[in-house]
Amino acid sequence: MIELDALIGEGGALGAPKLGVFRASIARGALVRAGTVLGTLHVLNRVYRVRAPAGVAGVVEQLATARDVALGYRDTLLTLGKLEGLTAEVAGPAARAAGGVDGVAVVAPIAGIYYRRASPAAPPYVEVGQAVVTGQTVGLIEVMKTFNPVVYSGAPGTVVATPAGDRQEVSAGEALVVVRA
Repeated sequence: MIELDALIGEGGALGAPKLGVFRASIARGALVRAGTVLGTLHVLNRVYRVRAPAGVAGVVEQLATARDVALGYRDTLLTLGKLEGLTAEVAGPAARAAGGVDGVAVVAPIAGIYYRRASPAAPPYVEVGQAVVTGQTVGLIEVMKTFNPVVYSGAPGTVVATPAGDRQEVSAGEALVVVRA
């Protein structure tokens, strides 16, 4: 299937890259970042997968109201709201706190279900060996069907461990990621 990037509009709007009938595959409240599949666009006998373009991050605030929506070029597919993440606490040195790994623990700011990726098909936000910087999302915590991005607040470094598993229940203060400067 051919993939097309949605067009960036004003006020958080993402627009149709072609004329056609759009079928959303994403729900209101879902987290969207570059590469997230938004749905399919049916143009005559062709089907295109529509994804979020580079530089986009937010939460779906509004979708077209019908299941199948006929759209013109640049018509709004959906509108994104600002991403208001939870700032993860950076605990003191997590010496041996995560399976004997030295570093600084990034701990859960609230209790909930921790997700290492935006969707089952998406790559993890961070992996061992990857560089991280202040403001970078390291995961999501779901509380009452609301997905809250967890944002790293420490000094730049490298991920040395990811003790919290994908879709794992975590408590506030539990180590999610360990970073070494």
